[in-house]
Amino acid sequence: MKNGVGRQHAGFTPWFWSYRLAAKFEAVVVVCVFAGVIAILALLFRMPGPLVVHVQDDKKEPIMGSRVSCTSPDGMTTHAGTTDVFGEAKWPGLAKGPWTCDVTPPDRFHAAVLTGHVNVVARKPAMWTTVVERPARIMVQVTRPQGQPRAKVAVRSRERDVDPVGACVGMRGSRVQSIMRELHGEKIDVILYSEDLITFAQNALAPAKITRVSPIHHEDGAMSLDCVVEDDQLSLAIGKKGQNVRLASALIGMKIEIKGESEVKGEVAEALSRMLKASRRRQTPLAQIPGIGEKTVGRLSEAGITTLSELLEKTAEELAEIPGLGQKSAEKVLEAARAFEAQPAAEEEEEAESGQENGNISATAEETTVGE
Repeated sequence: MKNGVGRQHAGFTPWFWSYRLAAKFEAVVVVCVFAGVIAILALLFRMPGPLVVHVQDDKKEPIMGSRVSCTSPDGMTTHAGTTDVFGEAKWPGLAKGPWTCDVTPPDRFHAAVLTGHVNVVARKPAMWTTVVERPARIMVQVTRPQGQPRAKVAVRSRERDVDPVGACVGMRGSRVQSIMRELHGEKIDVILYSEDLITFAQNALAPAKITRVSPIHHEDGAMSLDCVVEDDQLSLAIGKKGQNVRLASALIGMKIEIKGESEVKGEVAEALSRMLKASRRRQTPLAQIPGIGEKTVGRLSEAGITTLSELLEKTAEELAEIPGLGQKSAEKVLEAARAFEAQPAAEEEEEAESGQENGNISATAEETTVGE
């Protein structure tokens, strides 16, 4: 019985079930599956893409820790966050339309808040990349004497890629002009600092073009600079009432003397003339030197000493060894020779003093004439 009942139950088919009904049911299932897939795909295609804000510096390196705040088109929703190690802050599934994003860089950049607009559309990610300029590491040295409406600023940068003068002046001088307006029109010269003293001096005397700079070491240990410029640049280098050269001297920290090319050429010619005169004077025969008698000249000539230069090359001990000359006579001869050699310098000083006095007298006469 059990076997029979089991066989009947296994072969039992409901009256409403048929082959056609099963086929229809399978077709309905397939259609529903395809409809669901299509609906999901349509939903995905209509879904807005993620909003991505990327923050980087001027070297295209990501900036981590920037605060980002994005506001929806209707202004009712705000999303805030910070950038990750890749410099990105993202939010998926936002409403379509133009979002307003504010980026606050980290404090180390000393930059203002950057604002941008990102349009969120379907499927595609909406990305906004903003660039934050690195802070220019600039060292400044300022000189501004009290009571003078002008200042000189020497700047230098610790980074090779940063132009310190351009960073301080700004585009078309916008930055330095704003400072000048705050100082009621006071003029500011921004120059490039240099470790090389010669280059720094040339930059400090800008806008004049310096031909050459020569450091002068004095006996007291101090040092000054002799700067040579073209004659047409002389007034520009000195400045109004010597203002430019005084500012440059204060900026460098040593005395600066400005000379024109014609003045330097005159000094060189005068120095050459003095050298030629001294050379000729050293060839003077001993008989023409005052203070040396004829007998002494004869004894020196016998020893092979005939000119002033040959006499000055000897010492008192060497002259005392000459027959007929003692130690005292040798010292007197050398004193007379040295006095004769130094005589042209004294004469030139007297001529210069007399020329200066004549110039002062003529200037006084001209003033008297003008007064009359």
